[in-house]
Amino acid sequence: SVTKTRAEKEFLQDLYNLAKQHTAAGNIVQAINTYELIEQKHPNFMDVRTKLQDLRKLQSKKPAEKTLEENYTLGVQALKAKNWTGAIIALEKVKAVDPNYLKVKELLAQANQGLEEESTETILSQYYADGVDALNRNELGTALAFFEKVRNIKPNYKNTASLVAKIERSLKTETLREQNSKEYVNSLYDKALAAMQNKDWMQAVLILEKLRLLQPDDGNVTNLLAEARENLKLTPGKLKNRTTTKKDKLYYVAGAFAALVVLPLFGFVLFAPTSRARIYYLRGNYPKAALIYERILARHPERMRLYVALANLYLLMGRTDEKALKVFRLLLNLNLATNIHPQINSVLSQKFLTEGQRDNDDTITILENELKMELQKQNPEKA
Repeated sequence: SVTKTRAEKEFLQDLYNLAKQHTAAGNIVQAINTYELIEQKHPNFMDVRTKLQDLRKLQSKKPAEKTLEENYTLGVQALKAKNWTGAIIALEKVKAVDPNYLKVKELLAQANQGLEEESTETILSQYYADGVDALNRNELGTALAFFEKVRNIKPNYKNTASLVAKIERSLKTETLREQNSKEYVNSLYDKALAAMQNKDWMQAVLILEKLRLLQPDDGNVTNLLAEARENLKLTPGKLKNRTTTKKDKLYYVAGAFAALVVLPLFGFVLFAPTSRARIYYLRGNYPKAALIYERILARHPERMRLYVALANLYLLMGRTDEKALKVFRLLLNLNLATNIHPQINSVLSQKFLTEGQRDNDDTITILENELKMELQKQNPEKA
């Protein structure tokens, strides 16, 4: 952080020196533009405000036509260099004074179009890369969300369509498995209730034990199992008089194997909370998906990958509450999911600036990160 801060100060100092050179050479407009750039990034840097005030007073004394000409020239030069932002700033100043000045409208339209095309390609490339990364991590819901964003902007971008089709097939398989598991659980419930109604307590206990392995948090299953066990204790005569056959033993061994080995694995695969979370994510039920991840992390805070998925959900929901902010800070501090750091920095910096929290060390660090990213956008070669 210290190294980053030093680099930012050096960059601002370079801009400051450049502005002084423009002033000395009589390039008032260029000097003002440079000081304004510094002021946007660091309003209290050295005597930038004073310099700007002095130069603006000096500029106001110059003929309006000469100012227009200078800004127009700057706009044309920036346009040729594909510095879309610089061209827009200069040409907008011309248009504000004289909307019909030379070709200012035409050039301004070119600059805006160039900026839009450049931004679109950057966004598409980032969304696609994020989708591929998520797909490689087998986070199908997250990958699908990124690829859908790509398709909404440009449907035929690279092989997005085939990737979306592949993900949808995989998610459909997961959904069918989940539906089948629910049907199986419901059938076990029906069998358990029928056994209890027929007072076949041994059968009821065996079925309810299976259900408890599949749904350990179901309080209803726990209560029914306790009731069946209690009734089983009260009917010893039936057990003593019952003759055990080879078939009974075979069923018992098979049932025990299923209860102790097969069913736990079956339940693990079909009832994995992360699978349910991905389905909710795909269906657009972000709050429910977030709640599942929150519960998992409450029990297993060491599962770092889930913090990334949770942060993505918080961003999609636009959450800025304390719980979301803690997750955002964690990702920044541990340098996880660097692809969403710009979004997180933007959310945190906006939150802190809005609430006026300027004395906190985390706030200063976040604002420095936001400043660094803005500087890199303005001067990519130096970054």
